[in-house]
Amino acid sequence: MTIHTKVKPADRTALPRALIGRRPFPEYVWAFEIGDRVEIFATKEMAVVVGRSQILGQLDSFLVQVVGDTCAPLWLKDFEIQGSPTAVRPRECGN
Repeated sequence: MTIHTKVKPADRTALPRALIGRRPFPEYVWAFEIGDRVEIFATKEMAVVVGRSQILGQLDSFLVQVVGDTCAPLWLKDFEIQGSPTAVRPRECGN
């Protein structure tokens, strides 16, 4: 026996999953684009964004290569870098 219930437009839980349309997600906006020049807060070094990833919801992580450096790129969070670099200092590669 099937029990039919009247569904209100706001009552999405009473609808079968197949009838519920997907809600559109707003397009995500990155803080920095690949190729942007940034400055690392801690060292005031100039770097270039070479990769990016979104972790933990809307926390951005960026792969940055220090300009003029031969070390491997660094993964930094969006709050550890800023745009419009002002200073360039050479960096020593420590192992």
